[in-house]
Amino acid sequence: MRRLRLSFLGLQLAIAATLIPGAAVLAQTPSQGCAPDPLSNLVTAVPEAGVIVLARVQAVEPATSVTLAPEAFLKGSAGAGALLLAAGPGAVSCAPASFAVGERVLVLLPRDDITVWPDVAHAYELANGSVLAKSSIDTVRREADVVASIRGITGQYAVPAASRSEGAGINWTGTILPVGAALAAILVISLFLMRIWHRIDPS
Repeated sequence: MRRLRLSFLGLQLAIAATLIPGAAVLAQTPSQGCAPDPLSNLVTAVPEAGVIVLARVQAVEPATSVTLAPEAFLKGSAGAGALLLAAGPGAVSCAPASFAVGERVLVLLPRDDITVWPDVAHAYELANGSVLAKSSIDTVRREADVVASIRGITGQYAVPAASRSEGAGINWTGTILPVGAALAAILVISLFLMRIWHRIDPS
């Protein structure tokens, strides 16, 4: 009789689970359904990313947008100015990453949309020289090692210009003057050689 009651109770629980669609969803942890930790397989994760950036969180509008101030781009165009990442329906495959104003982060943005608020599997907190996963995966790595590994694949570590005008301007001291001096020296040498040749062969 006791076994019959237990079987009947189990049957009731199974029926309840099928009738309440949200029950299974609520039981999931935030990281379930997410892609594997990208930093554990950089050979695959780096080519799939459109932008990989080290940044500081400048502003956060909960469930709406997050603004990042880039410190260095490990992949992608190093444009001046902040990165605005917006949340939207279906924008991420799992729980969106949480951000706090002032914290440093490492973010991998997808190639198809580099303006999307990343999920917990593609955002990391940088603190005390370590890279901490924002997902439930208990992973801690040295920041220097992670940066070196990504640079080894992309060959890039680009610091963004302080302003758009700085990025678009010409460095006269470091570029124009040295190049101009070199061209002037070549011209003087050419004229001197032509003069010598003219003495040898006046025709």
